[in-house]
Amino acid sequence: MGTQAFTVRARWDAESGTWWTDGEDIPGLCCQAATFENLVETVLALAPELLVANGLMPADAGEVPIIDRGRIDIERGGERGRV
Repeated sequence: MGTQAFTVRARWDAESGTWWTDGEDIPGLCCQAATFENLVETVLALAPELLVANGLMPADAGEVPIIDRGRIDIERGGERGRV
């Protein structure tokens, strides 16, 4: 079985003051947290179990490689940019 990548996008909800994701690539992954770091911890705790439960990863996979490709979109004077 080859390597498969899953993307999890974190979003900021200004109204509730929380970070959230609905994990489009990982069925059942829907969570929110007060900080970005807490959201990452929650995703890392839930994702492997959900991948196995949904048949997207074998139960005996051993480890899940994590690749951080962080990107932050910011707004400055009406313009969007990337950091």
